[in-house]
Amino acid sequence: MKHAWPFLLWIAGCGAAPSVTPDAPFRAAAPAVAPPPPLVFPALHEKQLANGLRVRFVVDKRLPLAELALVAPPHPANRRERAADEAIFALIDDALTTDGAPLGLSVASSSSALRVHVAGALAAQAMDLLAELVISKRFSEADLNRYKRSARSDELTASVAPHAIARYAIAGILPPNGAWSADYLPASELTLNDVEAARRRLLRPAGALLVVAGSVEEEKWVTFLEKRIGNWQGPGAPPPQEPPDFWHQRTAKILLVDDGSLEPALLTPVAVFAPGVTFDDPDRAALELLSATLATGPASRLFQHLRSEQAATYGAYGVFRAGHLPSPIVIGASVRSGELVASLTTIFQEIERLRMVEISDVERAGSVEAMNNEELANLASLSGQVSAAVEDWQLGVPNSQASRAGARRLVTPAALRAAAARYLAPEQLRVVVVGSAKLVPALESAKLGEVTVMNPYDFNMAQASTFNLPPRRSARPPEEIQKVVRDHFGVFRRCYENGLRTNPRLQGRISTHFVIEADGRVSAAEFVSTEDRLNDKAVQECVVAGFLTLPFGTAPGKVTVTYPIIFNPGD
Repeated sequence: MKHAWPFLLWIAGCGAAPSVTPDAPFRAAAPAVAPPPPLVFPALHEKQLANGLRVRFVVDKRLPLAELALVAPPHPANRRERAADEAIFALIDDALTTDGAPLGLSVASSSSALRVHVAGALAAQAMDLLAELVISKRFSEADLNRYKRSARSDELTASVAPHAIARYAIAGILPPNGAWSADYLPASELTLNDVEAARRRLLRPAGALLVVAGSVEEEKWVTFLEKRIGNWQGPGAPPPQEPPDFWHQRTAKILLVDDGSLEPALLTPVAVFAPGVTFDDPDRAALELLSATLATGPASRLFQHLRSEQAATYGAYGVFRAGHLPSPIVIGASVRSGELVASLTTIFQEIERLRMVEISDVERAGSVEAMNNEELANLASLSGQVSAAVEDWQLGVPNSQASRAGARRLVTPAALRAAAARYLAPEQLRVVVVGSAKLVPALESAKLGEVTVMNPYDFNMAQASTFNLPPRRSARPPEEIQKVVRDHFGVFRRCYENGLRTNPRLQGRISTHFVIEADGRVSAAEFVSTEDRLNDKAVQECVVAGFLTLPFGTAPGKVTVTYPIIFNPGD
């Protein structure tokens, strides 16, 4: 029995009252429901340097971080200029990331802006490096070729991704100089002259904006910037853009973008588009709320119907952000292919309800608070504050987020219904569906309008490929392609063995993109990517040349293939 005492003591301990934890008073009662926090916007102070560069300061010393954003002046651009704009910022991004590694920089770029996130104490050094690259850097052919390889990989990925295909399809029914560009030039066609022209066009102080945010001393920074970039000059401002007619393709009601699938996939991306307005349009706030009411967040109508009731999707989304040019209202979801018609019917029914019946004030208020709270959450971060400062500058409206939030609160249910009747009329809506051509009968049965089947390359996606590749997958089965490659693997093995003679540690994967014609010959081949351990140009070129010799049988139509080969010394 002497061994039973510890056990009995343990039993007794289990019955003892639990010790009081420090958070016990907070758990004693449910928390009271507090009013929503105020929408607080960062204070912006703007200075102008001697060379005309506008600098906006967003001082926030809660964290020892800083962010710099250089935003190019807006300008009209053709497709070559847009591609070059993206390239010049990507090249500076790459150089900043490499040269700024000791500073721990985090860099992001687009076709019109460059953003650098850094520790506050190192912000001046980061600015010094950014200024050096923007003012003095001239990129080489090797720099451009490196960018082309990276862009080529992105283009190949986009050419088979349903949502990327949808983006290009959407562009086909929007204005050519609107928010979604229908024209696209592949990076492979760019030259150094294009990049230099973009540098002169974008990297000039007149009309540009520099945002300095975070833990910074404003007056010290003004002195520093005048000394560092005050003498930086550039050409004059370009002419302003002219807003286009919103739809420039009015005939297509439903666009089915055939992704080449022999059978419908499990999920089919669907998007409904309506013409939008500019930021200064009096209906802008109402359209923002209509988008949110339909498809933004778990409380939205389509989220409830399509997910909770019909189990047709994981969720719905609504996008509308007005700027200087009219941006579309986008309502979409990826729905189960078997529920495609039912989902489209639900979307159109809810749109019609908004046109015919005023929403309740409770639902309207919920949409207002949901949108305002989302912006409040964004403004809690330094990056969100920088984005707000940039948007204010682009729109020419101080505290544009506050303007949006205040305008939403003033929208009445009657105003929402009037806006829906004006902008969401059935004849103004366009539908884009990405999936198999076998979905046509289902779409026609929905009786929503004429169905037009198009392939992604009708929206200039062919230009994203050096070879003008067709969109449809051939009937040539993958196992046939694999068998031919394996039967002729000796061609590739010799390439690798030649490389091993100069580097015994050579190993890794080489991916090659090639085109098989209907008669079985390989008409084009291109190196796509490799692993660092197999970065041998001679081996890469040999492998690409090997694919050009492969003999395939005849089959209907072309087929494009990206084929990886893994090389190991023991193989």
